Amino acid sequence: MRRFLTKKDLKLKKKQTIYTIIGVVVIIGIYLFLTREKKTEPEAPIVSVAPAQQQDVEIYGEYVGRIRAQQFVEVRARVEGFLEQMQFEEGTQVKRNQVLFIINQDQYQAKVDKARAQLKKDEATARKAERDLNRIRPLYEQRAASQLDLDNATAAYETAVASVGMSQADLDQAEQELSYTVVRSPITGQISERHVDLGTLVGTSGKSLLATIVKSDTVLVDFSMTALDYLKSKERNIIIGQKDSTRSWQPTVTITLPDNTVYPYKGLVDFAEPQVDPKTGTFSVRAEMSNPEHVLLPGQFTKVKLLLDVRENATVVPQKALIIEKGGAYIYVMRKDSTAEKRFIELGPEFGNNAVVERGLIPGENIVVEGYHKLSPGIKMRIGTAPIEKEEENIMSRLPRNPKKNLFADGLWWKIMIEGAMLGMFTLLAFSIGNRLYSVEVGRTMAFLTLGILELVHSFNIKSEESIFKIGIFENKYLIGALVLGVILQVIVVVVSPLAQVFSLVPLTGIQWLYTILIAVAPIPIVEIQKAVNGYKFGRVVYAKNN
Repeated sequence: MRRFLTKKDLKLKKKQTIYTIIGVVVIIGIYLFLTREKKTEPEAPIVSVAPAQQQDVEIYGEYVGRIRAQQFVEVRARVEGFLEQMQFEEGTQVKRNQVLFIINQDQYQAKVDKARAQLKKDEATARKAERDLNRIRPLYEQRAASQLDLDNATAAYETAVASVGMSQADLDQAEQELSYTVVRSPITGQISERHVDLGTLVGTSGKSLLATIVKSDTVLVDFSMTALDYLKSKERNIIIGQKDSTRSWQPTVTITLPDNTVYPYKGLVDFAEPQVDPKTGTFSVRAEMSNPEHVLLPGQFTKVKLLLDVRENATVVPQKALIIEKGGAYIYVMRKDSTAEKRFIELGPEFGNNAVVERGLIPGENIVVEGYHKLSPGIKMRIGTAPIEKEEENIMSRLPRNPKKNLFADGLWWKIMIEGAMLGMFTLLAFSIGNRLYSVEVGRTMAFLTLGILELVHSFNIKSEESIFKIGIFENKYLIGALVLGVILQVIVVVVSPLAQVFSLVPLTGIQWLYTILIAVAPIPIVEIQKAVNGYKFGRVVYAKNN
């Protein structure tokens, strides 16, 4: 049978609804009151400042270069013959005019002997022709010999003299060819490669390249510069490849070795190609560099750092202090009255983590290097370091969590079960005490309050792996506020009659509240004892080493 509400019931329900609405409004009001932001006077922002420095700035350009030997000589055979001797070892140092190869000399020695014999023959003929001429000339003067006799004697003498000259030339040529059979080093250097073996037929008609000699005590570094770099150098009155005695510095280069170390010796740029390659838009530059220990090997590539310019007494600021916008670059300057000034500047070249200021800044002025995002023109500021939230002392010593393990690894699932059982046990204890000593309603209310306060209190236990008394129980003001707000809400639920009726709760006496609070805070000493005894970390994952 359907039961209709009486006017009395309707009136009661209406009151309960009103009380419920009032309770909700009160709860919202308390929440807004506790979480409202306090209006405080704006504090001067904390910034870091540093004076603008004045120093000599070296401007470099970086390129890719290739090392080549200062001299590279190909040793070739100048006569034909079989190779008989090699008087060196590959890779060794040789001196100028040192004997390297010996070609078979038999045929060239024979030519020398033949030419020398022919010369002696022609010299004897010339001496006889000279004696005949000297004998006929007085006879001709005495009219005892004819003009024909004199002419024949003179012609015979001149022919003999010419034959001597020809024989001498043949002998010189033969001796020169004989000397070519001994191949000597034209320079002092290192034998790079041997191209022939003993017994090989060498000469103009055969293999003539015998070996290569490299002089690498001094090496040349070739690299390419862009036309833009060249024009910028011209703007700074610097001509690449030409020495300028009026400057205190010269365009030197440093190179990086394959192990990323810097070569201790510097090179000097001594040549620049006078024209730009139309295909690449670059021009070749050459630097000469000492290589006494033969660390630099011809043919290897390397990083080249070229000194392009030296800006003397330039104003320098850190790049982190610069703010770049469409209108240009600016910085914040700290005035003497600690106010911020927005200063537009003209930037020059950058180097490292700094930049040159061409205009707009005086050396020694204090510029803001950190915290400028908090500034506006004319605002007061303070010099210092921003406060940092307190951290646990050993937070950086914790080992990272093994990514291969699941969320509940390292006993986390077991810990959750233990903590849940502990909280449930204390909740049942509160219900048992209330039920046995008072009534079921009181037991239910005590259990309700205990469970809520237990969760709030236990949040302090899982705050850290260390004792909450060591790290500071009142350090987290938001956690304290949440605890206070949670307790107030539970008290309101119990005290406000309509809300209490919704949850079937009853008001508690002072002793009953005392029982409830004591049971709710009981996990704190239990957890602290276990942390102190065996280091058991409640509610936190202990990350193990990755195996």
